[in-house]
Amino acid sequence: MVVRVFPREFEKKKEKIKILILGAYRPSPFKRRLQTLRDYLEKKKYRTARLAANLENETKFHENLDAHFSMKSDFLIKNWADSLLFVFFKGADNSGVSTEFKFTCLEAREKLGVSVVFSEKDLNLSTQIKGPIRIHKVLADEFANDEELCEKSIGYCTEFVYRLYWLI
Repeated sequence: MVVRVFPREFEKKKEKIKILILGAYRPSPFKRRLQTLRDYLEKKKYRTARLAANLENETKFHENLDAHFSMKSDFLIKNWADSLLFVFFKGADNSGVSTEFKFTCLEAREKLGVSVVFSEKDLNLSTQIKGPIRIHKVLADEFANDEELCEKSIGYCTEFVYRLYWLI
């Protein structure tokens, strides 16, 4: 195992970068897997890694709860996040994260250069996801288990800190 030492300034940037983790919350084991990823990133000093569910509902985006959560995700993608991790799990209801990815491609293209789409091994992603990945040259990677997802996320997040270094 290689241990890398980063300058103090880089470590401060890691703590500041706002990473939004987007993925399936249903069935509930998948939300727990996303929480594990968030906790791992926080442990590695990415202090502002969040799921949309972790961010306060201070703003009421809509009277209808379904519409509220949809609008909240859109708002967080466009206005809160510096970087986006889209996670597609095998056996999960990935409709929400699919919609969030499509929204990003259409309405927040500036975030695509600091985004990655993760898909669990042997998951057959829809062409509605694979197509935009190719069109917009979005980073995409597979993972075999949660440990690999966590480790690969660290690598991408480190790259995103470098890309955003002067902006965060």
